[in-house]
Amino acid sequence: MERLPFSFCEPQFLRQSTKMTDISEKTLTHYIMLLHQHVDGRIVEVLSLKFGIVLDGWTCGGRHYVAIFAVFDDGSSHQPCARKDDDYFADSNCPSRHFLLLAFSPVDGEDDLGAQSLFDLIADALSRFQRPWGSVLFMVGDNCSVNQYIGRRIGAIPLIGCASHRFNLAMNDFLAPDEPLLTRVHALMKRLTTIKCRSMLRKLNHLAPVMRNATRWSNVYAMAKRYTELMSFLLKIDHGSVTDYGLDSYLLSWRESE
Repeated sequence: MERLPFSFCEPQFLRQSTKMTDISEKTLTHYIMLLHQHVDGRIVEVLSLKFGIVLDGWTCGGRHYVAIFAVFDDGSSHQPCARKDDDYFADSNCPSRHFLLLAFSPVDGEDDLGAQSLFDLIADALSRFQRPWGSVLFMVGDNCSVNQYIGRRIGAIPLIGCASHRFNLAMNDFLAPDEPLLTRVHALMKRLTTIKCRSMLRKLNHLAPVMRNATRWSNVYAMAKRYTELMSFLLKIDHGSVTDYGLDSYLLSWRESE
């Protein structure tokens, strides 16, 4: 069903395969737009006059998307935010805290992805839900110059840097001396994801290769852990197979594996 046009509801073979009442593309589009207007209206009703915004970006298929959430507490709620322990507290478990998705769309002017493009996207989202910049109490996002610039431009809106992003930067600094070795492990994992190598690997064990993600510190640990789990199986591959599958330059030496 992914990325199908609205006209997918009209072919006769599809109508014969569903128990739903027949509907035309025009009618489907009409009701989708009504639903869109209804959801927008509900957000305007629920959205607090004062709130914070949470920003995050995501790239897929060569396009960069930005999600904008509004976060605020519902003063009318009588349910307190219960902490499970003193070490960890999840805001999403707080009954009085609301997270509303205001926008999730590509950024205009992807050729530069500068502060102005993100600024315009935020301004459009606020205008769409009838809220001025004065409603924004704080911003949460990556500790990048673009987000810092937006906060300064509007008038010193407090920027709360993403804790996960800061921790990822700290982990990169901590692991910098081992970067050449991690690069080699990543290259091996990437090679093992090819069709031929995956077929060979499945004959040895059920574990799949894991590559690291530059924005996820936990992936580095997951990749290293998976390598240690695969190492004993990789050593069982005979020299002829190593050559056939093009693993010669990717396999780590005994000294590197230690």
